[in-house]
Amino acid sequence: TSTVPPSTTHLVQVGGQGNLIFSPTYISAPVGDVIHFKFLKLNHTLSQSSLEDPCTPNNVFDTGFIHFNPQNRTDYALDFLIQNSNPQWFFCRQEIPLSHCHAGMVFAINPGSNMDEFLVNA
Repeated sequence: TSTVPPSTTHLVQVGGQGNLIFSPTYISAPVGDVIHFKFLKLNHTLSQSSLEDPCTPNNVFDTGFIHFNPQNRTDYALDFLIQNSNPQWFFCRQEIPLSHCHAGMVFAINPGSNMDEFLVNA
């Protein structure tokens, strides 16, 4: 019989220390792993986009503005199951007081060698 290895949960802080970043900025992980996004401070989103246009939603996945967490409570989190090994691109849609995406608040799953291009495109 074959056994399936247990999945790994990866922690990503969204807006940690009030900074406009996902930390880490990318995760390379296999199908079945889970990414635990912990939303901190300001009102951020996890919105899926594309390599070519990082700051425009592709309407595949978007949390919306439901994670405003000024007290850094532990329950403002989202678990995201990795369902395929393709590169996936995300950003924060917040525009107040400035574009979080254009400030570099982007995230990728399995970016391969394209992370630098994604950052430049943002």
